Amino acid sequence: MRTDLTGLVFIGGKSSRMGKDKAFLPFKGKLLYEWAYEKLHTFCEEVYLSVNEQQFHRLTGPFSLIQDANSAAGPMAALVQSLAQIQTSLLVLPVDAPLISPLTIQQLLSACDPEKPATLFYDKQAERWEPLIGIWEYNALSELMVYQQNGGKSFQKFLQHHPAKKVVANRPSEFLNVNDPAAYNDLS
Repeated sequence: MRTDLTGLVFIGGKSSRMGKDKAFLPFKGKLLYEWAYEKLHTFCEEVYLSVNEQQFHRLTGPFSLIQDANSAAGPMAALVQSLAQIQTSLLVLPVDAPLISPLTIQQLLSACDPEKPATLFYDKQAERWEPLIGIWEYNALSELMVYQQNGGKSFQKFLQHHPAKKVVANRPSEFLNVNDPAAYNDLS
């Protein structure tokens, strides 16, 4: 297993479809951000939370925080900022995918190709990457920065020109994304 990875949980989104901050929703006795943090901490000695300004002031505890410089810029900007600040390759997980298991993370780690910009799950049926569940290599930072400086915000478009290592999930049911109240209610 790689020992050079730092964990990063993306929690700084707007949560507009949910109507309230997803990171602080309870699930099985913990908050969603705590679940994601603990899962990554199993594989990474150091884990950061990528947060917006409100979360930065709300969170307490033993968490290392990276406050989004521009929350409106989206997750690509948060990834670029985090890679630049942490300066290691990142094992990333979004706060709104609480069913991702350690076995699925282990599948990703086992398939990792450090020569590619990223190792990511790929949904063959939808022909889409899962860019927030994966490994982003530190050596991808310069390409990501150029893409972002040229106005790029879409992971899908970036990955068309900078192909990642594709991993097809063994347990696709774990990829439920909790973006709205109906999806959250389906968890309970």
